[in-house]
Amino acid sequence: MTVNLDNPDKNGQGNAHRVNNSLKFHYLARQISCSVIMRQAFQFQSKYIALLGYASFLVLCLLAGIFYLERMTMADAIFQTFAIIKDQDLAIQVGRFGSAITKIFPLVAVKLGLSLNSVLLLYSLSFVIYPLLLYWILIRWVKNESMGLVLVFFFTLLAAHTFYWIQSELLQGCALIIFFYGLVSKWQPLHFRHLALLLPFVPIIVFFHPLAFIPFMFLWCFFAIDQKSWKKLPYLSLLVFCIAVLGYKHLIMPPNYYDSGSIKLSTNIFEQIGNIFQLSSTKNFLRFLVTDYYFFPPLFFIVLSFYIIHKQWLKVGLVFFATIGFLILINGTFFWGADQYYIESFYQILTIFVATPLVFDLLPRWQPHRKVVLLVAGLLIIRLFHIGLLHAPYSQRLQWIQTMLDKTKDYPGTKFMMDREDTPHQKLMLTWGSSYETLMLSALQSPDSTRTFIIVDPNVPAEELLKENKAFLTPYGALHYKYFEDSPYFHFRDTGFYQVLGREEILE
Repeated sequence: MTVNLDNPDKNGQGNAHRVNNSLKFHYLARQISCSVIMRQAFQFQSKYIALLGYASFLVLCLLAGIFYLERMTMADAIFQTFAIIKDQDLAIQVGRFGSAITKIFPLVAVKLGLSLNSVLLLYSLSFVIYPLLLYWILIRWVKNESMGLVLVFFFTLLAAHTFYWIQSELLQGCALIIFFYGLVSKWQPLHFRHLALLLPFVPIIVFFHPLAFIPFMFLWCFFAIDQKSWKKLPYLSLLVFCIAVLGYKHLIMPPNYYDSGSIKLSTNIFEQIGNIFQLSSTKNFLRFLVTDYYFFPPLFFIVLSFYIIHKQWLKVGLVFFATIGFLILINGTFFWGADQYYIESFYQILTIFVATPLVFDLLPRWQPHRKVVLLVAGLLIIRLFHIGLLHAPYSQRLQWIQTMLDKTKDYPGTKFMMDREDTPHQKLMLTWGSSYETLMLSALQSPDSTRTFIIVDPNVPAEELLKENKAFLTPYGALHYKYFEDSPYFHFRDTGFYQVLGREEILE
């Protein structure tokens, strides 16, 4: 550098000017760098990632349309459909009002007078259309492709039987939680003006399901670690408000019978922790990891290894203890080994514990984008094929019911009763919804073609039920024909008594 000895002030001004320019350059570079980092955190280099998400949901919509009867004739789904038709309302169960998001589809179809076939088809599609709409908002308006991909992974990576056992409010709640944190992560750092939109989501999430707070808390911690958001009052207020709503729900509101039973079951975990690996539920889960959830173990260990290598110890602890703690909670609660189609709705939460770190921390490091596109495409294609091929047991179940309906067409009368022990109840999975299932399937032809049979547990006294001749029998009692006088879907003409079918008359 040349110094002007004749004018030291000019040299000083020149040096100061160069320093100021240098500072401005570094500040501008830092701003550009931060902007690129933030953009990479929420948007991928390739547009094909977002397109893969749309394609995945469209494939799920196609499968939901093809196998809509397999999905809709499972006990809970068909019971809720029946309640919507009979009562002409949303039929909210045990206070889980968030499920109105999907139930609005069949209700509108009923109000418009669409066919029963359309009602069932729309209800089946609604469970895919709902997350698809959330995904579209995340991609198109929120510009958060990362959380959109987490949503896609949530409905594919560990989803198998839950595609056919569709009505779990927990899964619907998790979709809303992922969308919620799509907003939260995009708006970091949060300001109080954001809370006006965010806080109304919290009661809906909490009331979706008793376990919905677990993925909510996990994602809160995940983004708090990155942004140090626990130091910021607007972000902290989300956690405080969630805890307040939980307290109101469980301490002030009268408990409903269903949630009370679930909470009572969870007390078993303290007795089961010591022998957690000997439990039937744990042994089943290890088997499921091989047959259905084969991507979870490698992704779990890849995520943990990544955080260990980069010494991100808080995230190591978060992912590890969230996963292990949640498995202890679920396997300890259902220690006897609940059926996979039911317990899978709980295991599916594990997707959030690995997909969020994968998308936000690992995939941005695995550039160029072609590698990321190929990885995501491979995962999704394999899982979508797996879900589609899994229809077999549900199609066989449907076929048995349909064959029994066809067989009894030659019988006098249209109402039948059978003992559960005389049926292939392992194939049928659930039998308590048989009266609703057979009613709906038979009425698809016309309202006058209703034919129904109820499968009763041998421990349930059926003698009193057999005395009813102008009623539709359900697991919850007899519904008199007067409730269906104005129904466009069900016309009950048979005023005879229910006929009992013997073992020899029932298909194997």
